[in-house]
Amino acid sequence: MKMMNINMLQELYLTEKEMNEGVLMFHVEEEQSFVYYYQNGTLMYLRLLDGECNMIENLARDLSLDFDSTYKLWKRFGDVDPNLVTPVIIVGLPDGRELDSPLLSSCVADKYGSFLERVVLELAPTGILRELKSVVLVGSICEMPHIRDFFSKYFTVPARLGVVSAKY
Repeated sequence: MKMMNINMLQELYLTEKEMNEGVLMFHVEEEQSFVYYYQNGTLMYLRLLDGECNMIENLARDLSLDFDSTYKLWKRFGDVDPNLVTPVIIVGLPDGRELDSPLLSSCVADKYGSFLERVVLELAPTGILRELKSVVLVGSICEMPHIRDFFSKYFTVPARLGVVSAKY
């Protein structure tokens, strides 16, 4: 994945108010992720997280499964809230094992939690976290059930899924 044009990205997903007040935007895809921070209408922080945030690959390694099988599980049963996921036994794993959906959900939540811990450790000395007013999520991360609530709780600010602006 190549980095999307920054100006286009902000125009597509962010409001002027968010960009002025202080917004952390996560553009998370399967292979790479970008973290942007805007304040006073200016991009103040940009970070590429290449590979280290590949949730599917990390989950595949933890579950001892291949990438494709893990991706299918994530798409069908993935959730970041083990308390809200419908408990089902996932059968038919390539190696014959069974896996329950709350356990899969816990693994996914742990992966996203570790990802956010790395981001927070890097942002803490900058003062951005004290100024942060909202979080916007864009990319494949938006497909994950309850991800908005997960980020909102983690950063203790409102979070929303990025929707392309009406002007496009």
